[in-house]
Amino acid sequence: MIQFYLLTSRETYNIDTIFQNYYCLQVLTREDIKSVSMPYVEQNDTEWSEALSYNSLPGPSRLRLIKEVLPGGKYHNANMMEFNRLLRETYGDIYRVKGLFGREDTVFTYNPHDFEIMFRNEGIWPHRVGLQTFNYYRKKKRPEVFHGIGGLVSEQGKIWGDIRSKVNPIMMKVKSIRESLPQIDVIAQEFTKRLESMRVTGDNHIECDFLEEVQKWAFESVSFLALNKRMGLLGDNPDQKALNLAHNMALFFQLSYEYDVKPSVWPYLQTPGFKNFLAVYDNITDICLSYVEEEMHNLENCGNQEAKGVLEKLLKIDKQIALVMVMDMLMAGIDTVDLDERTYYSNCFTLKISHLNDPIRKVELNVYGLN
Repeated sequence: MIQFYLLTSRETYNIDTIFQNYYCLQVLTREDIKSVSMPYVEQNDTEWSEALSYNSLPGPSRLRLIKEVLPGGKYHNANMMEFNRLLRETYGDIYRVKGLFGREDTVFTYNPHDFEIMFRNEGIWPHRVGLQTFNYYRKKKRPEVFHGIGGLVSEQGKIWGDIRSKVNPIMMKVKSIRESLPQIDVIAQEFTKRLESMRVTGDNHIECDFLEEVQKWAFESVSFLALNKRMGLLGDNPDQKALNLAHNMALFFQLSYEYDVKPSVWPYLQTPGFKNFLAVYDNITDICLSYVEEEMHNLENCGNQEAKGVLEKLLKIDKQIALVMVMDMLMAGIDTVDLDERTYYSNCFTLKISHLNDPIRKVELNVYGLN
């Protein structure tokens, strides 16, 4: 099976296995697609007959890839976005990265037309190749905690579908969102006031690690949604466990790139660096588990009161899935940080160009306190 990161091309490639998306969906043959329950979107016969073979896809050889990620190579110390940018500049809008150390090939495409074909033909149970270390840790390293449930991040096929069917009525319910909005708004207001208090008088600069502050806001918001609990990260007396979790999550995202994206021998040889990564996983799991167990204990003492937080509602359906899902929420709460940071800076850029529309500029200046 080949991983497919949806990318683009001005040429058509007759790949024996159709696209996976950014999180790597299952690659199927043309015949496989016709056999699934979802309707098959027939391709234009001329387009298909003129398609190039899979082996003609451009991309680095395995030896070149290893060479370039080592010290001195152009991919060394590059993050995921830089890595993709460099590959695209070298090989174009569609390219293949050959699998190393037991991994499957990955094909990247930037063409939205390819995305549509994949999503319309992937079948009822998509297969997404995600974080291998995540699945290994939950199912091999800590089975006593997760009991064989990998969660929505790493489960596939019908098992993934069964979990989705259980959590969707709660996670996607409009009523649940509306119930949480007032407190989420309070958290957002506390965040903006915190930033205002850090401004340097006269030049509107903020004296703080902005990324760290957004991490606190993100985790504070998600922890309330998941546990109906405030962590105090935006105040003067934050929860120390929450700070520790934020620190370990930052390490997690750094190390995940090293062991889940870049070539790594960890499936065959667990290096000291990989063992440190497992220790980070342990820290995250233990902290999240302590929060969940604390909330479960509180629920038992409260009796049959109406469920408010996500954890309370999930516990009424499936205790083990509730545990895994809430832990995923707490971990993913900080994963939104890069997007939030880009959103902030894009808004600052908007302020610079919005002189074309003075009313909008005045509103944005007021929102960011820059008037």
